[in-house]
Amino acid sequence: MLKIIYQNTQKAIPERKSIKSLDNIKDKSLSAKEINNKTDLKLFKSLSSEQSVSCRFTNYTAYTLLVNWVDYKGKEVNYGVIERNKEFGQNTYPTHSWAFRDKITNNLKYVYTPTNDKIQNISIGTEKSEDYNTNNFLKWHHYDEELGNDCNKVLATLTRKDNKNSCFTTNPYGLLVDELSKTNSLFIDAEFPRLNKKWKRCSELSLPDKCVFPIKQEINGDHIIQGAVGNCWLHQTLSTLGETKPNEIRDMFFPMEINPFSFYVIKFRTLDDNKSNENEEYSYVVIDDYLALTDDGKELLYAKPSNHFNKNEESCLWVSLLEKAYAKLLGGYKNLEAKHCAPESCHTAIVRVLGGTPNCFSWKFDSISKEDLWLIIECLLESGKSISLSSAENKNNELVVNGMVTFHGYSLFGIKEVKTFQNKIEKLVKVRNTWGKTSYTGKWNYQSKEWIDNPNLAEELKLIKKDNGIFWISYEDFHKNFSILWFN
Repeated sequence: MLKIIYQNTQKAIPERKSIKSLDNIKDKSLSAKEINNKTDLKLFKSLSSEQSVSCRFTNYTAYTLLVNWVDYKGKEVNYGVIERNKEFGQNTYPTHSWAFRDKITNNLKYVYTPTNDKIQNISIGTEKSEDYNTNNFLKWHHYDEELGNDCNKVLATLTRKDNKNSCFTTNPYGLLVDELSKTNSLFIDAEFPRLNKKWKRCSELSLPDKCVFPIKQEINGDHIIQGAVGNCWLHQTLSTLGETKPNEIRDMFFPMEINPFSFYVIKFRTLDDNKSNENEEYSYVVIDDYLALTDDGKELLYAKPSNHFNKNEESCLWVSLLEKAYAKLLGGYKNLEAKHCAPESCHTAIVRVLGGTPNCFSWKFDSISKEDLWLIIECLLESGKSISLSSAENKNNELVVNGMVTFHGYSLFGIKEVKTFQNKIEKLVKVRNTWGKTSYTGKWNYQSKEWIDNPNLAEELKLIKKDNGIFWISYEDFHKNFSILWFN
């Protein structure tokens, strides 16, 4: 192992809770081409640290890579090379940066900064790089494509929200359109690189009738399917808002239709309890339209339109794009996982879209009677509120019981008091699973005898006889199987 050339132990360890692609960087105007032509990497200069970490890099790229340490002034110091399919071990320090260049062209390919003192095995340039962002230990910066425009310079002129790299205080949509129009080029988001998976632009996806928002019908909460990330907290909110406040969703997008320049600006509200809706501030997140695919390349990996199951419907991509913008806001798709994203939740998702102050209560702990809970839900729906739910823990701690997923996010679409053919009054609740499948299998499920005995009710309530995640459940069973309600 080679030793670090210079280590200043006189300085205190800098506080870096998380290092994102360009966090705390003053000069953000350099394009990929300009960086490749510079020997100075002040953007990624190493910071001092008294901790150490052992890293092992494996080169799965098509190049022989030069391994350069980026010193405290941003200068590169060569430590050796990694041949293709070979390994390179190095003791280093958290907050120290390493640059990897193509040995033949000297073009910069990757910059890597460990942010933790855990032992790290890093695969470069292949789908084996699944752990690029695992647990936030590592952050990569990828400059493998020529941008063909000066969008980075345009964005560098704008004020970042709270000094964060992910969003702006003003909407850059018009400026980016002007810049891309000069060269008739497509936007590439250098700040949110495409790692680990297969990616395609929206225009390249094999989906019928692609659109951002539906053209033939209105947005509804059934347009979205949760993907490979465990972020039901986000999808239960979007599904509910798609059902009750579709215009709020539309107003977040610039533009609202397929963008020929392949980028979108998503407008989020700020998380500030002290601001009224009239005085709210906004954050603007810019994304390109690359979306990740499954390993076989046949389906979208993350959030997908509902015609994933019904090919006759329009392919509404708004949820895929909005989820990507949310992922960028939090620093990556992995950070959308419920276990990684505290304090983000259904609560904050509602605020980021609607603003204001959301409310939450649990009838299990707040001692709310069944009668009062029904009246509360009825009043909320009548006043146009959006309602999200969390299922309760089942007694056997199983993941799924009677079609109900434990501690999972659902959307509440409606309630109805009906009279059965036996002249019995029955209270029903309409609920949706964010997965777009796995419906409740108890009384009043879509295959149950209750609907067979009451065909008039099936027609009145527009029952869909398939497992699409939307189901009716008796109020008695609803009260048992759910525990928490959010509304705004």
